[in-house]
Amino acid sequence: LFNKQLTGKLFEFGFTSFLNLNNLTLADNFFSGQIPSAIGNLTQLRYLDLSNNYLNGSIPYQVSHLSKLHVLNLSENELQAPNWSNFSPMPFLTILDLYQNNLLSEFPEFISNSRNLTYLDLSYNKFTGDLVRESVLTNLGDLETLYLNENSFGGPFPPDIFKLSKLRVLALFNNFFEGPLPSNIFKLSILKFLLLWSNSLSGTLSNDIGLLSELENLDLHSNFFVGP
Repeated sequence: LFNKQLTGKLFEFGFTSFLNLNNLTLADNFFSGQIPSAIGNLTQLRYLDLSNNYLNGSIPYQVSHLSKLHVLNLSENELQAPNWSNFSPMPFLTILDLYQNNLLSEFPEFISNSRNLTYLDLSYNKFTGDLVRESVLTNLGDLETLYLNENSFGGPFPPDIFKLSKLRVLALFNNFFEGPLPSNIFKLSILKFLLLWSNSLSGTLSNDIGLLSELENLDLHSNFFVGP
């Protein structure tokens, strides 16, 4: 039911009537209100897209009980952060898109343990804290695309980024990261986009940046780098 000019609330959707659904797409409509916890009854779902609506309230933890999900897209809504500790890791999830909501919290632990993610977009939210905490990123070795831009992350540049050896897109711009770029970031040999502008990064830029031989887009403006 993509882009059908639909209105109303998801509580009106008969979640218990569609227990065999494996694909539910209600994106680009005008749904409002909360995501009902009854969505957890759709245990066969592999693809869930509720993006670009007017949904609000906390994301129900029952979403994480959809253990067969490969794609979860809740982007472009007005959703708020729940108590992430109630969320379970999602073992088959490859794409998680929470872009442009009102999510105010630290990095959710369930994401760190959803080890098959290849695409993660938390951009344009209100996430805070640093990413130096153990295992925030180290378990996500299959990530190819990581958007954390337009949040309030801070502290040192995440030192374990270099372990994401499949990374092609890294966008951390418009945050509060500070200090030097760790030299091991240049081990990301297939990186195509490195977007770090508008932080508080400092120090000199290593000649090793030339090791990023696949790079197509590099943007470091509005930081505090010095030297040649």
